[in-house]
Amino acid sequence: MRSPAIVFAMTGAAGLHGGIAVVNLNIIIALVAIARAHNVLLTVLAYHEKDDDRPASLPDGVEYRAFRSNRYAMAMDLWRRSSDKPLFVFDHVNVARALLPLALLGHSRTAIFAHGWENWRTVKWTDSWSLRSAERVLANSEFTRKKIKARFPNARVAACPLGLHPGFHLNVTPPGPASEPLSLPDCNGVIRQLGQRVLLLAARMDPTERQKGHLEVLAVLPRVLAQHPGVQLVFTGSGGDHENLVSEVRRLHLGSQVFLPGQVAVTVLQALFRQCYAFVMPSTQEGFGLVYLEAMNAAKPCLGCFDQGTEDVIEHGVTGVLVRDPRNQDELAGAILGLLDDAEGARAMGQRGFERLHTLFTAEKFRERFTTQINEILA
Repeated sequence: MRSPAIVFAMTGAAGLHGGIAVVNLNIIIALVAIARAHNVLLTVLAYHEKDDDRPASLPDGVEYRAFRSNRYAMAMDLWRRSSDKPLFVFDHVNVARALLPLALLGHSRTAIFAHGWENWRTVKWTDSWSLRSAERVLANSEFTRKKIKARFPNARVAACPLGLHPGFHLNVTPPGPASEPLSLPDCNGVIRQLGQRVLLLAARMDPTERQKGHLEVLAVLPRVLAQHPGVQLVFTGSGGDHENLVSEVRRLHLGSQVFLPGQVAVTVLQALFRQCYAFVMPSTQEGFGLVYLEAMNAAKPCLGCFDQGTEDVIEHGVTGVLVRDPRNQDELAGAILGLLDDAEGARAMGQRGFERLHTLFTAEKFRERFTTQINEILA
């Protein structure tokens, strides 16, 4: 029997939600093809999942084990498999912690996917050694690669920018507006039809992580409305900060212009992307920013921030605009007004963003980048 040459140890994929789960679904598809090409076995270990969360893309011959968040059981399993000298691929530096002693001694080969701050800004001492000893650290963006390399100059880091969910519907041509008029309850509880000047922000509303830009966009909305009275603002997403945002909207007397429908169905979200004028998420916590790709799939210009992974996605002045500090109301209001003042320019940005998505950020393009990196390690 062939040895298990590749072990993918992940937090989860099909049984979890969020950006890392999306990346893992793509990684699994890529690793299946890599294992087949190299004629080796692949094993997938899932820390936070259950047995019935097995991804549909895994062939029957691939072993899948789920650990229901049992850290000790997964660590023991990893140590047992280490005797076969596989390549361990980890989706998060925390998961790699169990094999750190072996990695430091050079007795295990590891590749770690790096997604964000926990790999440079808030990295734990033990995890820093996991990154240093890895055969390859795969950063989710060039921004993340630079940050890790600056913190750990001797780490072997390569950029592997992300792509869309493997099951995401990729538009072949830029779509038109939603086929049916969209109506939502505003923050005063009145059902209103959305017009042609909708600014959309789709992100979780977490009171412990207020870096997505909700409050900053609200703060400049009065300035925007003074020049473009027809503008409407839609925030979609779940989270415990929903009521706080509604209160802030009412304090600013913006209840009839702002809509907070919470978590919406995928079909509604897709319709909102088609309907919106621009996607505005001046987030300061993006290692990459997958949601911008969804806006680009609808050929919409995007607004984000410099000095974030967003720089990999949005080409400033070409497919959208970037701001230095979203708390600077002059800068943020100016960027939004610049988009609204030039409808033809905004449309052209959206078109170029659509083309950039197809060129660089589809699921297939990500898997090609990932495959190249793993093949170099296996070689």
